[in-house]
Amino acid sequence: MIGWTRICIVLMIGTTLATSLAGCSWIWPAACIRSAEEDIRELKQIVQGKFPQPVAATLGEQNDCDSGEGGSLYFNADRSMPSDEILGKFVSAGWERIESVQPGHPECGRCIDGITTKWGDRTVDIVLSEGSSPVETDILVEFQQ
Repeated sequence: MIGWTRICIVLMIGTTLATSLAGCSWIWPAACIRSAEEDIRELKQIVQGKFPQPVAATLGEQNDCDSGEGGSLYFNADRSMPSDEILGKFVSAGWERIESVQPGHPECGRCIDGITTKWGDRTVDIVLSEGSSPVETDILVEFQQ
């Protein structure tokens, strides 16, 4: 009898941990996917017409429900394109630099540049980082979580 009680307790704890670690996708996959799709639609509206054409043409969408973080956009730019050229229209529209996403900052890692703005009750970040290829810059657009 005690053996079954221990097994049940272990299974309950394991299920609780798995549920906690999986984010929203494990429990409510349809709701998480709908939320991610809405994030992607909204982010597209926010960035529409602001990236230079060569960057805008590389648009990709990412559903981050596996980590419970919703949706995001990603782009690529030629590494030779200066960040001011990539982010110029955003900065002109009042977006602010993210201090912790500047080269040399200890939290930065492979960051090149980053900007942020409030959008309704949410905050949008655009972060440029060194790409996996030495000739590319990766660009991530997402709502802060």
